[in-house]
Order: sequence, then C-alpha cells, then structure tokens
Amino acid sequence: MRPTWSRSFARSRIGCAAHTLVLVALLGACGRAPPDLSLRGAEEVEAELAACPVDSAAGPLRIDTVAAGLEVPWDVAFLPDGGALVTERSGRIRLVDPEGGLRPEPWATLDVYEGDEVGLMGIDVTSTSSSEAAAYVSLTRRENPSGLLASLAARVRRRVVRAVDPERGHPVTLEVARLPIRGGEAGPLETVVEGIPAFPLHGGGALRFGPDGFLYLSNGDGFAPEVAQSPRSLRGKILRYEADGSVPDGNPQADSPVWALGVRHSQGLAWSPDGRRMYAIDHGPSGLDSEGGRTDRDELNVVAAGANLGWPVVTGLTRGGPFTSAIVGWTPALAPAGLAAWDAADPSHPWAGSLFVTGLRGTSLRRVEVQSDEDGGSATCGETVLGGDHGRLRLVRQAPDGTLWVGTSNRDGRGLPREGGDHILRVHPPQP
Repeated sequence: MRPTWSRSFARSRIGCAAHTLVLVALLGACGRAPPDLSLRGAEEVEAELAACPVDSAAGPLRIDTVAAGLEVPWDVAFLPDGGALVTERSGRIRLVDPEGGLRPEPWATLDVYEGDEVGLMGIDVTSTSSSEAAAYVSLTRRENPSGLLASLAARVRRRVVRAVDPERGHPVTLEVARLPIRGGEAGPLETVVEGIPAFPLHGGGALRFGPDGFLYLSNGDGFAPEVAQSPRSLRGKILRYEADGSVPDGNPQADSPVWALGVRHSQGLAWSPDGRRMYAIDHGPSGLDSEGGRTDRDELNVVAAGANLGWPVVTGLTRGGPFTSAIVGWTPALAPAGLAAWDAADPSHPWAGSLFVTGLRGTSLRRVEVQSDEDGGSATCGETVLGGDHGRLRLVRQAPDGTLWVGTSNRDGRGLPREGGDHILRVHPPQP
C-alpha cells in the first residue's frame, strides 16, 4: 500500500432531497442528527492497494454456470453428499444436486420478512456427517398483526416497550433458525436465536460457524449509526453464540453475544485457512445526513475478540485511537456483499493466502492477497477477477473441489434483471 494521509468529511452532494419520499417517510433520515464525528485520537487514512503481479502464463480463467433461474440468491453452503443449498432472499432454500443442476422445487420455504436488504440471508451447514448435518440460516421476521385495531395496539405496545428498553419492541427482528437434514431433505424448523432488533436497511445477516465451533452472526446498525458504538445494543455488531443459541462463556462481555462492535452493514464473514484470523467486510457510508454526509470507504477487516471497528466515528482505514483499522478501504465504493477465504492445497498456488470479495455496486469479484503479521494480518495486493460482465455479484464461497461459486444479484430491485434470472457461476482457479 502507498498511503496518502487525509481527513475528509466533506458533504456529499447526495442529500436528503435526493431520496424518494417513501424512503424519507420510512427512515426519517433527514430528521436524525449526524453522529458525533470526534475522532478520539484517530486519523482516517486513504491508501491505494497495490495491484497483484500478472501471471502471463496462467491464461484466462475458466467460468461456467452451475445454476440459473434464481431469485436474489444470498448465500450458499455445501452438503456432505456433494450438493449445495442456496438461500433466496424471499424465503426459499434451493438445492443444487450433487450431479449438478438446480432442483425445480424449493428444498424448504420459510416465512420471512423480505425488505430492501433483508429476508432469508446467510446459511451454513454444521457437520460433515450426513446423519448429523443441519442447516443454520439467518432471516428477518416482522410483527404483522391482522386488523386495524390489532395493528394500532401493536404499534402502541412497541413504542411503550422501546421507551423502556430501546433494544426491544422492534417490528423487524433478526433470527437464526436450524433445519435438521434427514435423508437429504429438510426437517422441521427450529428457532435458535430470536428477537434481535433489526431494520429493512443495514440488516447484516452474515452467518458462519467459526473454526472454534461457535456461531457468528453479523447485525447491521439498522439505520441508526449511533447504536454501533453502544456495547448494550445488538445492532452494529458481530455476535457469537453457541450452536443452541446460548451465549458462550468466553465472549468479551459476560452474558452478552457481542463479539465486536462498530459495524455499519457487514454481509460477509470468513476465517483464514489456519483458523487464526477472522475477517469481515463492511459497507461504507452512502452520503446520508445521518452519517455525516460521508461516502465510499468500504472495508475489509481483521476482527479480534472485542474489536471496535470504528463506525460511525471513523470509517475505512485509520491510524491511532481506540479503533481497529480496516486492512483495505475501497473508494469508490464497491458495496461488498460476499467474502470467502480460499484454502489452497498447494501453498505455492497463486491464490494461496487470498480473500475474495464480491461487489454489488462494483459488479465485480475482487481478490485480495493477505499475509499474517504482528497485528494479525495485512493486505499486500489486489486484483479484479470478474468485472462488469455479470452485473451485481453477491455470494461467494469456495466449493469442496476448490472452485469458487459466485452468485449474481440482478433481480434485487437495484440491478438490471437479465434473461434466465440470477445465476450461480463457478470460477475455476488458475493452473499454476
């Protein structure tokens, strides 16, 4: 990296007047004061990530299509028998057979609240044993009582509850559910964690089991930036649970699932192949008054227990102060939506030690080469692996055969829908 130090909180030209009346009415963003931008001794940094050397002998990447006809695929998890489960934001889980091909009927259909950035989101499978496997998913629900009187009563009740405890009484909540896998089919849904306050925007939703066996879940700030710095709030956090939804004894705060704070809208979690480093991506600000008018500065972070990633006080790369700096900051923004660490069987492979990040706005798949150091990890170079041809990209995960599965998100209301719906692409690693 070649750093050029700067501090810029210039107002974006994208103000409240640029938002639709529906968005303003829904969020009340123009009426919320900007967060306290006191840097607390920290300095924001602009730094250019060096380009990775080009291997002229590698040749073009081989890309094929695993599945088509999907509707906003959000995440994928691989099954012990070689198949895969793909979540669709609307609440469907789709099965890709081991022989290849998308099963026409859903593997499971869940009752979710599908909003602009929430719905059925993350998925992970807990076991390599077919007889004991289970799928865990993250999803949002919304209290929706029928009838005018019931709706008014629910609204009053929520306001009273939130006046006493701002973390309770939210109409939209984030949950974790479990589906046992029995004979390759979905068993009955079991709720593992419920009632986490959420919002249709900045919902997070990344879900992964870490190498320590615990369940990690990201929850965005719910369009209330100030809560990301509150250790009592579950918004703007990365959370850690036991597989049964209880709070592990070794969390940074006793009896709290909070693992790290200062998060805006993280949609991807991953670990280095040796299990020593946890990574998370985060969306940078988008010019709203409630975020101080800032833009860009998307993040790739190394996340340790108790880390404060800085939002909304600082964003992107920083130095000094009490915050954990990102290891990569992207300006212009790429809207990072998926994150995968590539586990190389051959440590000399060109992709060894690489993280892969998908971009929605950036319509690209980026590779970032990382190395361990005394601070836990740093980025050495980056390159664009896929760019532009496939539209918005969301999910990315390494398959058991070493390929990368990458999902498009062109039907999410912000992209240009394409013939054949959304796709799952398979990217074959270069031959060294």
